[in-house]
This record gives sequence, structure tokens and C-alpha cells, in this order.
Amino acid sequence: MLLHILSELCRLSEEKAAGIDALAEKLYEWIRINASASLTVKKVSDYFGYSTDHVSRICKKSFGIGAKALIDRFILAKAKASLSNTD
Repeated sequence: MLLHILSELCRLSEEKAAGIDALAEKLYEWIRINASASLTVKKVSDYFGYSTDHVSRICKKSFGIGAKALIDRFILAKAKASLSNTD
């Protein structure tokens, strides 16, 4: 019986981790596409229906940086690309 309970707990833990990974991928892609000076963590969290703290925790766990830092990274990348393409 104990083995069955442990097995079920492991399965549930793996499902939860897979769900967080899927959410992290969606957050990353949405932020990448929508990165601009007006994008805030609040706007991201409102779009996905989660708290700003939860969005930041997911980013920190998955990418090693918070949501604001991820937004800033994409804004800077877009600015750098824009400057590189200017004569």
C-alpha cells in the first residue's frame, strides 16, 4: 500500500512539473513576441490569469531570472537588432 501511495505521489509530481514547464514555455514565447517598453509583469500576469508573484517564480525557476529581467532582456535584444540593421 505504501509503495502505491509513493508511486502516485511521484506521478503527480511529474505531472505538475510538466505543467510548469509548459507554462514557462508559453510565458517565454509570449514575452518574446510582445516585449516592448510598455510591457510589465502585471500585463503578462493579467494575460495568463496568474499573480505577478507566480509569473516571476515560474520565470525564475525555469530561466534563472525573474519576469521583469526576462522582459528587459527581450527589449534590449530588440533594440540591439534594430541598431544593427540601421545604416
